[in-house]
Amino acid sequence: MKQYIIALIALLTLAIVPSALAMTVTVGDTPEYYYGPVSVQVGETVPIKVTEIASANYSNVVITVELVYNGKKVDVETGAFDMIEGTIYTKSLNLKIPDKIATTSPGESYALSVRMQDNKGYEINWQQFEVTVQRANKEIQIQKVITTYAKAGSPTLVTVVAKNTGSNNIDDVYVRVLIPKLGLVAEERLGDIAAIDEGEDEDVATADVPLRIPEKAEDGTYSLVVEIYSDNGDIETSATKSIVINGVPPAEKFVEVVPTLISQNVDQGKTAIYGLRIANLDTSTKTFTISVEGTDGWATYQLNPLVVTLASESGQTITVAVTANNNALIGEHKFNVNVKSDDAEKSISLTANVGERAVGIDALLISVIVLAIVLIILIAVLVKTRKAGDEGIETEESYY
Repeated sequence: MKQYIIALIALLTLAIVPSALAMTVTVGDTPEYYYGPVSVQVGETVPIKVTEIASANYSNVVITVELVYNGKKVDVETGAFDMIEGTIYTKSLNLKIPDKIATTSPGESYALSVRMQDNKGYEINWQQFEVTVQRANKEIQIQKVITTYAKAGSPTLVTVVAKNTGSNNIDDVYVRVLIPKLGLVAEERLGDIAAIDEGEDEDVATADVPLRIPEKAEDGTYSLVVEIYSDNGDIETSATKSIVINGVPPAEKFVEVVPTLISQNVDQGKTAIYGLRIANLDTSTKTFTISVEGTDGWATYQLNPLVVTLASESGQTITVAVTANNNALIGEHKFNVNVKSDDAEKSISLTANVGERAVGIDALLISVIVLAIVLIILIAVLVKTRKAGDEGIETEESYY
């Protein structure tokens, strides 16, 4: 009897195990059927693959992956799908490990569960894993970038707050602040920053970086780049934010250029003429130089005039004659007309639609053809006149 019970239990076990092992879950690069702790990093997006052999027909099945940590949770789920008995299904999900999850130096263990349910709430399968959340050995995060009022010709202060989010101390950390468009660069030392897991030391460093905005900086919004790096090159991270500068009006506000036509059709070997009205919007007399770029390889150009001197709030029309080369590529060609003074500049984009050169008859050939026709007509008239003359002459008869 005892042996019978043992055999029955063995049979039941064999019947149950395939169903229990039907769902396989791969977390990251771990092999299938591995159920030990899996290492993941803070901020990492972990790929999770779930494979299930359907033991029956199910409707609107949803797979949910859930990570529980510090009384909170983060989860991700698939869309609903139907399952047919005996069919293998594979679904992929991506779980983002939170940036602010607590870790210790060797890492912290948390529960990761994978649950498969149908639309009636029936749990088709379920598995739970232990994941060890770790941090990179050396990693710095830019937490804040604070800017003050920025005015052309005046100093401004950029405050940078950096946090060591790695598991090791980082020595000799520096911050560099740039406004690339203005060519501004400034650096300050943040110093040594302790690891996040050493509660008795500061893991956050702050630096005030002074910048002097150039006097001629134009009014507008600029990109401010913050770079943090260590002296030995172990750490390098950056962030970009916008900074508004109260500066001088942009250069193009001092001049206006209005084209009469922005696009023209021109055949190979032919010329198209564009007219542009230049207006001086400044309060003083300005001399503007006109130039053209973008015609290399397909056209030549002529400007009339090359230089224009305009009193305040006055204007003048210039012409740009663009001649397409005989072998210019057929199609649309863009070129720019630049109008520039010492402190004002504007560029206008124009278009020439180059067409195939029309095939014409040479003037000399036309002359030859006309002359030939005239000669033919003259010859015909002369022949006709001679024939008529011959018919009008009387013939004298002789008698013997």
